[in-house]
Amino acid sequence: MRLLRALRDASRQRMPRSIPRRAQPTPAIPPSLRNRPPPEELGPKFNPDASKEGKQRLLGIRLLMMSVPLFAISSYMMYKRVYLGEEQKKQIGFVTEDGIRILFSDLPDSDERKPKE
Repeated sequence: MRLLRALRDASRQRMPRSIPRRAQPTPAIPPSLRNRPPPEELGPKFNPDASKEGKQRLLGIRLLMMSVPLFAISSYMMYKRVYLGEEQKKQIGFVTEDGIRILFSDLPDSDERKPKE
């Protein structure tokens, strides 16, 4: 019995309550970020305390950068259709999950596809 108590007391003394973690090595800072200005000088995107007007300005610029290419592409497509006489592309079939191309003309006519009179 004394032996068990002695072992129990010895094991309690040897085990630390919290095991210290190994120190993680600090990552090397790339040269491009070493001389970086503080967040206050970077503008509203990087500064959480920036003004509401600055954030609205950035949202407006982002909206322009997204909408101008979309507008240009759709305008070019309409120009080709209206002035150059190009026809609108139409879907003539589909591809199954197996990769087989099936044309609509190959399908048997069904009552669902026929226009109702």
